[in-house]
Amino acid sequence: DYFNLSINDILKPEKEKKSKSAEFVKARQFCMYLSRKHIKDSQRLTGKYFGNRDHSTVIYAEKCVEKFSKNEFNYRLQLEECENRLLDKLPDYDFVPQYVEISEENLSYQKPK
Repeated sequence: DYFNLSINDILKPEKEKKSKSAEFVKARQFCMYLSRKHIKDSQRLTGKYFGNRDHSTVIYAEKCVEKFSKNEFNYRLQLEECENRLLDKLPDYDFVPQYVEISEENLSYQKPK
């Protein structure tokens, strides 16, 4: 929804040429990162969900998202907006924070008071 891509687009196997374009890769990396953060499946299982990718692809996605969200404020805003949209659609489970607070001064995740 956030990237205007279908779930099938994001989950396409690596062999399909389109799945490697920048828009697909960024969306997939966000999804892998958020999936690992909130669902806590193994990297191997997460990779399997996302087009039967190797666990090392999931590790790379997590590192990329963490690195860019730490160093690039706009990237971090996109990630947080994407996460908030996702959390709005999920049932209210204990392991899922309600919202993350966006603050240029403090880029860490915070639960609102």
